[in-house]
Amino acid sequence: MSSAMIAQARRKNLYGSLHQSDLVDYMGSYPRSFDLIVSAATLIHFGDLDPVLSVAAKTLRPDGFFVFTLFSYDAVESQSYAIHPHSSLMEAGCFAHGTKYIAEAAGRTGFRVLDVNTGIHDESGIDEIEGLIVTLALNQHTSAE
Repeated sequence: MSSAMIAQARRKNLYGSLHQSDLVDYMGSYPRSFDLIVSAATLIHFGDLDPVLSVAAKTLRPDGFFVFTLFSYDAVESQSYAIHPHSSLMEAGCFAHGTKYIAEAAGRTGFRVLDVNTGIHDESGIDEIEGLIVTLALNQHTSAE
């Protein structure tokens, strides 16, 4: 989060703590510390999900879950392996991800896919942009590493 975003969040007086840090570095500082990680509208800024998923697997306790949102790139079935800059939100550095890519990345990093739901992720003007809500579970063998 930027300094301005942190200041705005502080003014709301809703959060127990706020941190300004790189996502991967921050999670890496807390090995086996969480049962659940929830990330809304954050991973859309990552093309390659492997670094985030890898550190999340190390941050979660055994039987942990990672729930996050992404923009979907499943409009064309043949593209469902893809990572692609999201055309309408490219200015903001957003990417779209295919469900097959997500499943493969999950498997490479110690997770299994529990659920992928679709829904409206964002509204840009009058356009509704479809997104994915992904729930991953930490594989049992990963938690013992």
